[in-house]
Amino acid sequence: MQQKSNKTPWQIWIDTGGTFTDCLAKDPEGKLHRAKVLSTSALRGMVTEQIELRQLRIAEKWGVPANFVQGFRFSLLDKTHDEVLVAKYDAEKSILVLNKPLNFDISANTAFEVCATEEAPILAARIVTKTLPQKPLPNINMRLATTRGTNALLERKGVPTALFITRGFGDLLRIGTQQRPDIFALEIIKPEPLYEVVVEVDERLN
Repeated sequence: MQQKSNKTPWQIWIDTGGTFTDCLAKDPEGKLHRAKVLSTSALRGMVTEQIELRQLRIAEKWGVPANFVQGFRFSLLDKTHDEVLVAKYDAEKSILVLNKPLNFDISANTAFEVCATEEAPILAARIVTKTLPQKPLPNINMRLATTRGTNALLERKGVPTALFITRGFGDLLRIGTQQRPDIFALEIIKPEPLYEVVVEVDERLN
């Protein structure tokens, strides 16, 4: 459990998109930090040398402390193989040690990724604060945004949605601005609304 502290908290702003999760953070001293991870909670890198079957020299731009990715699932992007985990990572020497051999040679400049078990926003927060996965995060004020919900609406995927709006304005989005792509068209075909049901709510009076 995270302990309460009087120390100025980190300020962290995160946006999770369909592909990437972007993180901007301000530490207690006011310095800015940035991180970008895949929204699948993965970090990508390149194998530069296979030292031995379980030991790889890699190139990465993660900016994480030693053993940060310990326990992460390791996957080559161009090959299918059994599940392999990261046993150890020496950040200074850029050497990644796997928990078991892959039993085949890996050529230089082979792309790979390591995937965390935590959600992408938490992974990004750990990167900017340099907090190992097994350690509690420092005191944080986090603001989280996502375009996943927007994408799901636009692609008409996911569960049915409802529109909550001030009473009397239930048809506002159907009316829109009355703009038409073809002003002289006699048959106007409008797209179906993104919501399934409208809930009109009494607005606050005070």
